[in-house]
Amino acid sequence: MRSRALGDLEILVVRLSSDHPSPATLEALLRLVEAGALQILDVVVARRRTTNGFDLTEVDAAQFALAGLPLRVPGLLGSDDVRHVTRSVPLQTWVALVLVEIAWVPRLRRDLLGTPDTLTEVRRIPAAVANAAWTQARRATAPRS
Repeated sequence: MRSRALGDLEILVVRLSSDHPSPATLEALLRLVEAGALQILDVVVARRRTTNGFDLTEVDAAQFALAGLPLRVPGLLGSDDVRHVTRSVPLQTWVALVLVEIAWVPRLRRDLLGTPDTLTEVRRIPAAVANAAWTQARRATAPRS
């Protein structure tokens, strides 16, 4: 178990081609873990079976650890998380829910200890909002003919 409190968490939803993550997906996650960008807390695989029903499979934590992807808090994701996420998934589609802690945030907080500055929060801006603002800003600064 962990010796410190959890930081902000995110659930990554990865659409799968079968009932388990592909080697390419595992390798991509491993690169992020090795780079110190994130820690994987838990992973489950789910399939949206019906409009209101789903199948849920816990991944084998030992197999993930052997692949260099130790699950820091296995069992943290549950059926409520899967029910919420799979509402937007097409029927009969497999997805992996990967619960991650963004590792650089606690590191930055620690690095700022003893300085006059403090990281007070991190706000996430959804990609759709960021891209819309960027497009609007480009239009506003574009030369007019």
